[in-house]
Amino acid sequence: MAGKKETIYVFGLGVLSKVITYVLLLVFANYFAKQEYGEASFVMSLFHLILYFSLIGIPYVLVPWIVKERDVHSVFYSLLFLVLAITGLGVYLSLDKLWIMPLVLSYPFLYLRGIAGSYLQARYRYDTLQISNTLFQLLTLGIVFFYKELGKTGIILGYGASYFIVSLFLIFVERKALLNLFSRFRFKFRTILEYAGKGLITSLLYVSFAFLNWIDSTILGVLSTFENVASYNVAGPISNIITMIPISLGMFLLTRSAELHGVKSARVLKRVVRISYTLSIITAIILISFIHLITGIFFPKYAGIELYITILTVGILFYCVYNLFYAHLVGQIYPEKALLPIGSAALSNILLDIILIPKYGLYGITAATMLSHILAFTLLLWKLGMLKNFWPVYLMSFSLFAVYYLGYYGILSLLAIVPLLFLFKLINKEDIKVMVETFRSILRT
Repeated sequence: MAGKKETIYVFGLGVLSKVITYVLLLVFANYFAKQEYGEASFVMSLFHLILYFSLIGIPYVLVPWIVKERDVHSVFYSLLFLVLAITGLGVYLSLDKLWIMPLVLSYPFLYLRGIAGSYLQARYRYDTLQISNTLFQLLTLGIVFFYKELGKTGIILGYGASYFIVSLFLIFVERKALLNLFSRFRFKFRTILEYAGKGLITSLLYVSFAFLNWIDSTILGVLSTFENVASYNVAGPISNIITMIPISLGMFLLTRSAELHGVKSARVLKRVVRISYTLSIITAIILISFIHLITGIFFPKYAGIELYITILTVGILFYCVYNLFYAHLVGQIYPEKALLPIGSAALSNILLDIILIPKYGLYGITAATMLSHILAFTLLLWKLGMLKNFWPVYLMSFSLFAVYYLGYYGILSLLAIVPLLFLFKLINKEDIKVMVETFRSILRT
């Protein structure tokens, strides 16, 4: 099946990108004043928010749109006009703040990069996409470090220049598809409205979870201490290592779901979910078993955050399942089915933050995040009638707390967890065979 090997390549490159991201964070922390870094971070956050809503449905709706051979030309030109209008407004507003101009000028190229990336993903070439993402991280690290004396201007210049270079790379790779889009003008209003409706829902869902990270830290800073904010911002990225598995598989599932229908589509979905959860819980057990050693070596100043990491990781194990059901719905171009479950979970996270943080601090915020993931899992799978197939996820995920209290001996829990995965039908021999054959095909190439 197309896309299997590319999924593994994406995971490997994703690990490298994570490493580069952490190095970049060290550069920001050690070479830039808090005021300069804070101002640049605010501008980057605002820029990303504009991107999420103006590049409507890219790639989440556009990929299945391409696969299903719908009218891409009308979508392309409608979004192009929107991008050019926003770019013109951005240039005008930046005339008295020229330091943000590199970011504004990169915007049209990011649009073309998004279109090119959608075509690549529609053809299962997300390994090329991940190469571009890793290249972006490397370029940003190098340029920001080289221009570190320029402060916030150096940060924005680093991001803007890296966006431009990586966009040119993807534009070149998919130049035939882009030239085809430019060669045929079409503007069907009905098509645009249908696409915009689906695209805005996916943008809203994506941004809601992006906002949760920012709002979590903001609420924690207001209701608790900045020391807790720092600890939370270390615990979060460590636990998020697990998300590389469902994110990589989600790219494959998005494209595959757009191609298949009915029983075959459901069968592929269940297999991908089983593989995602199995690999994720095994990785989580290894991580938590050695979490004291990891924090002691790499984050000695943050000793004591290990239980917070465990709580967050339990929540992510639920994310490893429901995120793939969401990817499947988007691939089928039914993102509206996920709006209420995931939106409700996002709102509950904010409410729980406000209630729990004042009294419980870091325990409160990590518990709120974990519970919101569990709620999203429960509501989405219940709505899709799949909760009966994956109810053992509750039992298996909460066993991670026992792993934490066992310390290094927690690794031995794999002797019980792996058989239970088979017993509860969260993995089967055919799933293992698929994974083994995929690895073998990579070794043969």
